[in-house]
Amino acid sequence: MSELRFYVYGYSVNGVMLYIGKGTGHRYKEHLRTCYDLETPWARALRKFLGRQITPDHFIIQNGLSSDAAYDLEKRLIAKYGMKCKGTGTLYNLTDGGIGPNGRRATLAEIEAMRIRTRGNTYALGMVHSAEAKARQGAFHRGVPKPEETRRKMSAAFADKIPAQVEKAKAYIAHTWWGKHVSIEYSGQVRRQSPTATHRLYNVTLDGITVQRTITDFRQGSCPVEFAPLREKFI
Repeated sequence: MSELRFYVYGYSVNGVMLYIGKGTGHRYKEHLRTCYDLETPWARALRKFLGRQITPDHFIIQNGLSSDAAYDLEKRLIAKYGMKCKGTGTLYNLTDGGIGPNGRRATLAEIEAMRIRTRGNTYALGMVHSAEAKARQGAFHRGVPKPEETRRKMSAAFADKIPAQVEKAKAYIAHTWWGKHVSIEYSGQVRRQSPTATHRLYNVTLDGITVQRTITDFRQGSCPVEFAPLREKFI
């Protein structure tokens, strides 16, 4: 049985429906953030409203739905209010709804219909996020706790990469006098190196002295100051 964790949400101004979507978690709020990074008709319209100090009402229309039920309701509501791109209504949606991931496999007919609708849509081609956009995205996600199951999956996925990361670190410092003699292992800790970057820490041990380094530190190849007194012993 499909999980009943999905909902259908809407955006409106003065009672006029502008957008219908399907999501989970904080999805219904995210348009207010991502509109600055996109060039869809809805993103441009939302920026204009916000620029005029008008924040559209955004709300959950129906909660506690399965993925299929949410897609079905989304599709029916889009048909009810109509789309501006088709000249049938007030919504800035570009598709009829009812198509998406979250465990539902689209039929071949749906895939072909979506391909035809989006043909020539290249608004994101070659787009690069600005530093300001990256900072906004980082600020939005920092402090938002991930579900325990998601954290376990991320940890498991990274565990498979640890040996390759250690070999990469060794390759970066192979040309140094100290890099040939150290042992390296993942510490299980992280260090924030900037407001938007967090790097994993590795324990680097030489002659009983252990320091922590990131892959970026290894790439730079500079000798840890703690190892400097040992130079004559190893060369």
